[in-house]
Amino acid sequence: IHGKVYEITDFLEEHPGGAEIITDIDSHDINAMTREFDEAEHSEDAWDDMEPLFRGVYVAEGEKDASDEILAEAQVIEQHNSDEEDGNVSDGDSVVSESFYLPEFEGTVFGTRQEADLPLIDAEYLTHDVCVFRFGLPNEDDILGLPVGQHIILSFAMDDGTMISRPYTPVSAQGEVGFVDFLVKLYPNGKMSNHLQSLNIGDTIHMKGPKGHLMYYGAGQFVVKKHIRSLRKIGMIAGGSGITPMFQVIKMVANEAEDDVELTLLFANKTADDIILWQQLEEIAAQRRNFKVTYTLDNPPEDWEYNTGFITKEMIQSNMPPPADDTMILLCGPPPMVKKACLPALKELGYERKKHFFTF
Repeated sequence: IHGKVYEITDFLEEHPGGAEIITDIDSHDINAMTREFDEAEHSEDAWDDMEPLFRGVYVAEGEKDASDEILAEAQVIEQHNSDEEDGNVSDGDSVVSESFYLPEFEGTVFGTRQEADLPLIDAEYLTHDVCVFRFGLPNEDDILGLPVGQHIILSFAMDDGTMISRPYTPVSAQGEVGFVDFLVKLYPNGKMSNHLQSLNIGDTIHMKGPKGHLMYYGAGQFVVKKHIRSLRKIGMIAGGSGITPMFQVIKMVANEAEDDVELTLLFANKTADDIILWQQLEEIAAQRRNFKVTYTLDNPPEDWEYNTGFITKEMIQSNMPPPADDTMILLCGPPPMVKKACLPALKELGYERKKHFFTF
C-alpha cells in the first residue's frame, strides 16, 4: 500500500469489512491494493492499526534498498480468492461470478463498471454541514442504473497532482432520470467535501462504479461477497453519514408490494440535529409495518424518548433480530463505532462474521 509492505495474515479476521474484501483483490497487481485502500476512505485509526504490521518498503526487481533485509524475512503468502477452495462456503450457499451480479442494463450510466465526468447541476444545503450535490447524467433520458447496495467512487486531482478518491452512495431514487444525488457530510478539513463545495455549476468531477460487495435484488434476495443469500430479517446499525448505503436498501424494500422482508434500523448520532434523513425515515416507518427505526444520541435533548450514548451490546440485543440463517446485520459508520463497539458486541451475541453481518 503506497509502496509499503504489510503482513496482514493474522489481521484478516479482524478487518471490519471482512477478510474477503482484502483477499479478493488481484494479488498480481501491485497497485490494486493501494487503489482499493484509498477508495475505501480509511480513517486515521486504520493507519494506526497498520503500523505494527509494517514490514518494509516495496522495491522493484533489480533495485536495492535499506529494507531488503526486512523484506527477505517477510513471508509471502498466496491468498486464494475462491471461497470454495478455502472451504468457506456453507451447505446451500450459491457462489456467483462478477458477470452475474453486474449485469448490463441498457440506458444506464453505472449499470456496469465504467467511468464518467459528470457536471454539477445543483447543490442544496440541508444543514450547516450536510449538502445534497446533484450531478447531471450524460443524457437527459439516462438513469443511473447503480445496483442497490453499491456505491460510486468520486475522485479529483489536487494542485500537487495527488489523487483524492472517496466512496459515496446515491440518495436519489433508482428510477430518477437525468441526474444523481449524493448526500455529503461536510468536514472542515475534508479534502473531498471541501472540493465539492468549491465546484461551480457546470464543473465536473470524475466518477467510477459500481463498487461494493453487496447488492439487493428485491424480495429478500441479496448477493453478499458473491454469495446468493435469501434473507427475511435485516438489522441495520448506522452512524452519521453511514445511513446512506442503508437508505437505498430501505427505500427498495419500502417500495415492494409484499412485507416479507423485515427491516430494523439502529441509528447513532451526536445530536438530534445531526440525524440525516430523519423525516424520510420516519415517513417510511409510519407507512410500512415491516420497517422499524430507533435512535441513540451522544447528547440528547431533554425530551428525548430513544436511546442515549454509544451503541452497546444491550442496544443491539434489544433492537436487532437474533442470529439465524435468514438474518443479516448491515453496518456502516465511523470506524471506532463499528470496530470497537459493534463488532465485539455482535460476536458476544453469537453472530458469525461470514454468515450474519456485513460492513460497508
